[in-house]
Amino acid sequence: MAQEFVTKQRFLHLLPAEKVLWQKWLSQFENAWEKYEYDVHVGKGLPYVGEGPEWAQSLVTLLTQKRIDVIAWRGATLWIFEVKPGAAMSAYGELLAYRELYRTTFKYDGPIELAVVTDFLGPDDEYLFLKAGIHVFLV
Repeated sequence: MAQEFVTKQRFLHLLPAEKVLWQKWLSQFENAWEKYEYDVHVGKGLPYVGEGPEWAQSLVTLLTQKRIDVIAWRGATLWIFEVKPGAAMSAYGELLAYRELYRTTFKYDGPIELAVVTDFLGPDDEYLFLKAGIHVFLV
């Protein structure tokens, strides 16, 4: 019961099927990375249009920014993880975009690795992910 509460709080933004995949991945690989962060907001988001309090503008921006599922560190290298059941080209595009948005949002110029955590990836998609240097974790 306590573990279920921790899991729900720890991965609050992940959908139920994504949580299952991520838990499977963690059970195999968690100790190979350090300092996990979840639901990392990147990009500018949309501006608040109209009149209203400052908190409303901040909320609109926060809700419209892109969100990286997971980032983690392995030594000096930042890893960006997309967790997606039945991953396809949308995950490919998201990862490429997240890398650039992370760099601009946080003024980061260090090494970044991209990875998808999924339960299925078609052969064409897998070829393209690997050709682009995106790590594929089938769990």
